[in-house]
Amino acid sequence: MLSLPRTVGEVLSLPFVSMDDWADLPDRPGIYYAIIDRRYLVYVGITGVSLRRRWRYHNHRDRLRTFGDPTVAYLAEDDDSALYRAELEAIERLDPVMNDTPGFCIVMDQVGNEKHFRRLTWGEGIDRSRGRPRKPTPPPGQG
Repeated sequence: MLSLPRTVGEVLSLPFVSMDDWADLPDRPGIYYAIIDRRYLVYVGITGVSLRRRWRYHNHRDRLRTFGDPTVAYLAEDDDSALYRAELEAIERLDPVMNDTPGFCIVMDQVGNEKHFRRLTWGEGIDRSRGRPRKPTPPPGQG
């Protein structure tokens, strides 16, 4: 049975590679954790084929780079049914900001050396009809 980390601290103790060193990931199925600056867990995912191949072309790579220095922590696991349960459990427990949220709806606020990641809400400038950030409305008389 797959033993999952229960806290972000435990995730940080897993084997990891820099996102640019994706070729060093195992060529096995597994669960992965995207981490920024070795401190902030922002995404959890699984692959039933190969961690290495998944990260070679991952759709979040460019977005993750905008937040800082991305690394990928991982647990290799060959049991597909365990992987799906593990992903759901990890997302529920750790609440990574990029899961269940389109990448363009994530905001990083930096105060000093601390980064704070949060999801935009519909009232904070997301156009419901397109699911994208709304362009700011100019003040009356300036548009």
